[in-house]
Amino acid sequence: MTPFQPSRADGRSDRQVVYALFAEVPPDTTVGHDAIEAALDEGVDAVIDRKRVYEAVGKARKTLLKERRRYAVAVPGVGYRVIRADEHRVVAMERQDRAAREVRTGLAIVNGTRLEELDPANRRLHLAYQQVLAHLVGWVASVRQRQDDIDEALASIDRRVARLEGDGG
Repeated sequence: MTPFQPSRADGRSDRQVVYALFAEVPPDTTVGHDAIEAALDEGVDAVIDRKRVYEAVGKARKTLLKERRRYAVAVPGVGYRVIRADEHRVVAMERQDRAAREVRTGLAIVNGTRLEELDPANRRLHLAYQQVLAHLVGWVASVRQRQDDIDEALASIDRRVARLEGDGG
């Protein structure tokens, strides 16, 4: 098989196979690893391992989000669950928090560099990059604080409305 030859007789890629699985299930449904492996195994001679499943799911999730406005999250040891619309914001914020931690780790690595071991040109680049990362960390933190403030304001409004409705209007 050449790199440009389809691996299945029907011409579908692993991404398309997994996307089809996820696209057919309602939100809050979990598709197990075994079901994904079985679907990927159909019509191919290659061994389907977890790495291939993870890669196919990663690509399929992007298509699922774009085409169906749905997203699937990992359920450790089980498979992937297509989340409900009311979970999208929470999952997005978790991803945002993870990204913020990665940027802070990057800054810590840059801050921990032995500058005396760098030649002058690399030291200048390094210090410039350090400033960029420091600004990025601060910006991400301020955006998150604004999000938290907005969430608290909305929660406060919800509490007031609930109190007013409880008092009979």
